[in-house]
Amino acid sequence: MKVHFLGEIREYRNTSKDVYKAVEKINEQISRTQKVFSHLRVDGLDLYENHYQYLLDEVESIHDVHIVLLEREEMAAELQLSLNDYLTRAIPVMEQLADSFYQGAKAEDWDSFSNLADGFQWILGALQTLTQYADEEAASYYVDIREKITSILEELMNATEAQDTVTIADMIQYEVVETLVELKQNVHH
Repeated sequence: MKVHFLGEIREYRNTSKDVYKAVEKINEQISRTQKVFSHLRVDGLDLYENHYQYLLDEVESIHDVHIVLLEREEMAAELQLSLNDYLTRAIPVMEQLADSFYQGAKAEDWDSFSNLADGFQWILGALQTLTQYADEEAASYYVDIREKITSILEELMNATEAQDTVTIADMIQYEVVETLVELKQNVHH
């Protein structure tokens, strides 16, 4: 397989041992640049997560691997755009979920609630990353909103343990949605 990175092309055998070597070499070189790893493009497919496992799983059929790096500002801008897009989709879903919990949540509502928790993990991760790449004022905002969301999640988990659907609905409607609307309005993009 050919690995394209920082203007160079390196050849590696299609073995798990060489995948390990390639990843080690890439990580070493990234640490020496001012750029940030964005994703891999493997035979035309963009991969944003589980890179190493994908390479191992598909090692025998991989031809070309492109390492995509971005400037810190580019990474922050892309992440802000992704966060904004996610919030645009998530807020109406959360409003509907609150309504469902007010009406006495069904099994599918609990499934949606579980997805809400996964979404919050992504949001918290995005805010953590943005904190690293943003200017000082924006970074301070991201830290504050991250702490606020973490606090809301702790309260929400307590209500979940008690199976208190009215409290869950209230929290989604008046804390979660309002916080995410605020974040959407203030995400620096």
